[in-house]
Amino acid sequence: MRAALLAVCLALVGSVSDARASRRLLAQLEGCSNWSVGELERLAQLELQTVGGGESDVGSADVAIECVGANVTITARESFGRQKLTRQVELEPDAEDGQRLLAISVAQLVRALDWLPQEQPPPAPRPRPANDRQPALLARPEFRRLELNLGAGPRARQLMPALTTLRAELAGNYRFARRLSLGAGLSYERGNTSRRQGQVSAKLAGMNLQAGFDPWHGQRWSCLLRLELAVQHLTLEGLGPSIGVRAGRVRGFGGEIEVDAGPVLRWDGVGIALLAQGGAARFGGYGLVSDDDPVSLNGAWAGAALALLWAP
Repeated sequence: MRAALLAVCLALVGSVSDARASRRLLAQLEGCSNWSVGELERLAQLELQTVGGGESDVGSADVAIECVGANVTITARESFGRQKLTRQVELEPDAEDGQRLLAISVAQLVRALDWLPQEQPPPAPRPRPANDRQPALLARPEFRRLELNLGAGPRARQLMPALTTLRAELAGNYRFARRLSLGAGLSYERGNTSRRQGQVSAKLAGMNLQAGFDPWHGQRWSCLLRLELAVQHLTLEGLGPSIGVRAGRVRGFGGEIEVDAGPVLRWDGVGIALLAQGGAARFGGYGLVSDDDPVSLNGAWAGAALALLWAP
């Protein structure tokens, strides 16, 4: 039986005699107490050199041998690759010429590594032609649902005589569709007008609901149309001609409707809008000034605002 196994192993090794042979082997034994690593490597190198001679296509190989009784598992792996082969043989630990037979099996398995197909590297990406343009959609700003608005600008509340205010607003809008949004905001507005008897200052603080329409949202340039309904708290205060003399104060709540429209420039989640504004207000009363025109914020008004848009 042993002689037959030896003959079969020699025949198999001879069948691969066209492979190149000189290579470096690193062997590791586990549970094989009767055999020597150094002697096994030497015998395996002799088998490889005897059959082929010259250099191997695979290069160095790592060999792991595990013994469990008479069952011997041999695993050969390329030292610098992922190719590997495994086989099992039956070999008694105290068999005559056992280490020689094991070396033949190792040489056969290492030889077989040459037969495995070599892994091909992934193909390099094909260069894009110079005139091959990206689709326009890739250059558009990313669609984001939440947008914060910080705006400020003047308003003409009364024309004859003039009452001009400066207004600041902070709002948040949620875009439930690419072109449509709903939001809410807080605002503060302040201004004054002169009379013969002194000055009248106006202060407004309020909150609002907004509905926006952006027909070209997703483009670098777009246009914003917005409708706003607000509740405002108005304070009118009169100051006499003498410094620090307060003539009177009026307070009250009112509402107004507002329409905004203007161009928007967006890039990378940030935008700038220049808006023309118009609307009408109703506060239910006005400030009386002795021997002069009253101060009223009721009726139509016009204004403008510069807004900073930010989509986090």
